[in-house]
Amino acid sequence: MSSLIEAIISGCIFSFLEIYMWKKLLRKPICYNKKIIGYIILAVLLEIINYLFVPNILRISVIFTFFVFINYQIFNDNIGKTILSVFVAHSMSILAEIIFVLISTNVLNISIQELIETNIARVAANTCMAFISLGLFHLPFIEWFYTKLVKFVDHIKSMDLITLFLILITTMNILLYITYYKINFIYLLILNTGIVIIYVYLVYRFLDEQSKNVEIKVEYDNLLDKSVEYETIIDESKKDVHETKNELIVLQSLIKTNKKEALQQVKQMIKTYSGIEDNLMGNQNLYRKTLQIPSGGIRGLIYHKLLEMEEMKINYDLRVGTNINSKILSNTDTEDIRQFGKLIGICIDNAISAVKNLSQKEINIEMFLEEGYFCILIANNFIGSLDIDRLGTMGYTTKGTNHGYGLSLAKEILSKNDNLKNETSVYMNIFSQLIKIKM
Repeated sequence: MSSLIEAIISGCIFSFLEIYMWKKLLRKPICYNKKIIGYIILAVLLEIINYLFVPNILRISVIFTFFVFINYQIFNDNIGKTILSVFVAHSMSILAEIIFVLISTNVLNISIQELIETNIARVAANTCMAFISLGLFHLPFIEWFYTKLVKFVDHIKSMDLITLFLILITTMNILLYITYYKINFIYLLILNTGIVIIYVYLVYRFLDEQSKNVEIKVEYDNLLDKSVEYETIIDESKKDVHETKNELIVLQSLIKTNKKEALQQVKQMIKTYSGIEDNLMGNQNLYRKTLQIPSGGIRGLIYHKLLEMEEMKINYDLRVGTNINSKILSNTDTEDIRQFGKLIGICIDNAISAVKNLSQKEINIEMFLEEGYFCILIANNFIGSLDIDRLGTMGYTTKGTNHGYGLSLAKEILSKNDNLKNETSVYMNIFSQLIKIKM
């Protein structure tokens, strides 16, 4: 049997096996059309080319990279699930190979050299490994493990994820290669050093991103605390100033008209206090509208953000449902309200960042009740493209480097609190975030 026939048989076996595993893990049907069939054929060809021409020490890593591309084209799922499904399927093949070698050498007393010395032996070995791999894949533990992995890598950036699993696969490849073949010590040292350097870099990136995430948590904690104080100060100051102004108006009416100097002073005091009242209220119509917003930091936070929008000349529209009042969340857990406030701050900040450099700046905020939930819809226009699947991934943003950690924090908050929900959507050039808190 020629090497080409061996490569074709083995390539077909492992390609179709991998695609079958991807389908089961991703729980997606394969819609057979010309494009998809073309990619399946390409997967087989790449497996054959990899088998024939790629050095053994790189073979697993190269085909892993190819298969990530093929998987993404066939199933069009998010990159995290794509990488993990290929990794799990690949791991089954590697584990099957280890089991096969252990049984052959220790139970059947067949040497490794005998297993790889002829084409027929290699095809037989590959067929056995494929069946072992398929059996391992159907163990209940595998699906559970895959689901856990998906949740674990949910916050990791795509490039870091690709690099991490590529290095992991390469490490496994090297370990298997050492088992089958002799490798020059210098080459092994260079490979191991390279792997260590990349791992150190990934650890540094992870720690750096965690540090930035903690900074953002502290920032929004402080902002919410200040917003609660802000609500109290505005309400109390407005009340005090309003009462003082009324007293002066009464006093003015009692002063005789001939006491011009005293009358002028009182008028000046009324004017001064009116100015203070207007400053405290900011925009009077806006203040009246925000009075309906639930207290506990949320009202102060939104009022502050709207004033910030006015300073930045951002067009905004605030709509508060008529059935909403400041006490509507009075029976809701304080910590839930606090986390809800963080989500609001994150979404509004991201909306401001998205529009601040646009010629047309539009942000809409709408509040309403829906089936036992208090809801806030925050929408903004944008230019460019958005990958919704990657929103919330650590560091991903449409605003350049060193941004995107707010949405990552939001995703973390939502994952830990069942009383908070979030729905994200894009329609034409409008990006919307719907945040809900259970009442």
